[in-house]
Amino acid sequence: MRLFSKERGLSLDDILGLEEVKDVIINAATSPHPVAVLLVGPPQSAKTLILEKLASFFNFNGGVPFTFDDRVTPVGLARLLFSHRNSEAMVFDEIDKAKRAVLAVFNEAVESRRITFLNARFSNVVKLNENMKFFCGSNSERILELKASATLSRFLRVRIPPYERDLFVKVMTTLLARKEYGAFTPSDAKRIAEFAWDNGFRDIRQLRELGKVYHRRPDKVMKFIEYNKSIPRR
Repeated sequence: MRLFSKERGLSLDDILGLEEVKDVIINAATSPHPVAVLLVGPPQSAKTLILEKLASFFNFNGGVPFTFDDRVTPVGLARLLFSHRNSEAMVFDEIDKAKRAVLAVFNEAVESRRITFLNARFSNVVKLNENMKFFCGSNSERILELKASATLSRFLRVRIPPYERDLFVKVMTTLLARKEYGAFTPSDAKRIAEFAWDNGFRDIRQLRELGKVYHRRPDKVMKFIEYNKSIPRR
């Protein structure tokens, strides 16, 4: 089954498996209505790959999802929302890492399509595009529920399972064969993917970056994976 929007050029065909997930994303992205979708899954899943496709599709933030961390402040988020107030959609990742105060700003944006700027003298409400869509990713549904159950309730939650070995190998073989991720031969790409999985190097983003560092040098990629495995986490 091809999952492709001819009108806008959104395709998820190169993301293997997850047919139900891809179907709901395609329909949400092309729906005429404002929607909010939350992809929930571990780092070793296709969550971020899908979000990157959406960010590129909607030309949001240079094609890169905005990623939350503990440095993001309520004012910083409000300014970001303001700068994209006329956008068709916004794409965020790891919203479960945001602070409660930041999620309060985010909740207002998703629920009411507006943001409120406050200072000592006055408040100013800025309306966002009333048909704006929100696509977000979270590693943990449970943490987000503890931090901001109201925010969680605003989204259609779509759970994504972690990759199993066979699917991980297929996905990484496809990615590593691309020019931008190393241009490895199919056999070398498969060899790297199998070696990575068997040695616990299972983060797709990390392996893509490693492919860019060691362009067409599979032995160097695997040597680094071995080295990485030998160093304990701190």
